[in-house]
Amino acid sequence: MPLKPSIVGYESPPFEYSIDTRWLMAYAAGIGDSAACYHDSLQPIAMHPVFPVCVEWDAILAVLDATRAHGLSAEETARSVHAEHDLQIFRPLTPGMRVTTRARVVGVMQRRPGVFLVMQIDTLNAAGELCCRTWQGNLFRDVVLDGEARHIAEAPDSAGASAAWSGCPTACGWQARLRATASWPSASSTATAGKSSAGASAMLAPEGSHR
Repeated sequence: MPLKPSIVGYESPPFEYSIDTRWLMAYAAGIGDSAACYHDSLQPIAMHPVFPVCVEWDAILAVLDATRAHGLSAEETARSVHAEHDLQIFRPLTPGMRVTTRARVVGVMQRRPGVFLVMQIDTLNAAGELCCRTWQGNLFRDVVLDGEARHIAEAPDSAGASAAWSGCPTACGWQARLRATASWPSASSTATAGKSSAGASAMLAPEGSHR
């Protein structure tokens, strides 16, 4: 069945999490990153730059579930492929933090293989400050969009991330831009600290101009 553009604007429920040392260490171990800053408990444990996906997962699943209310069958939802991932880190997640994550669908468009959906996923600390923002693109293979392409968000302004990140510790030699393909198995995966590589507008660009 076609996906209705009315899904744009859907917001997931908020999901709350407590960050602890064991969780940070387990994620790094799970992806095979043996750097000491992720495992040496005699020093402060650092957050792996792609760890935020751990607190984003429930919100992502909520978006996928929402497609069922906007036209898709369970089988069509299951054909979703994680195609793009653009992560901005404003503040690292550290042990003892309480964070809340919510996802919002910000755009849909038709592409040759199917419908491309972009969601914005925000993780905030207990003070309501933005810690991480992800722009994720999912391709629903062999699905048709029931209407015109629609988006409600423009490419993100990365200036705030750049300013915030400049004062954060660069654990394990983090650079301003981190390629994360080895840690996150997607078609195009970039974790970005301080500068956006895509954003909603770029992800929703006409297919011929898409990178």
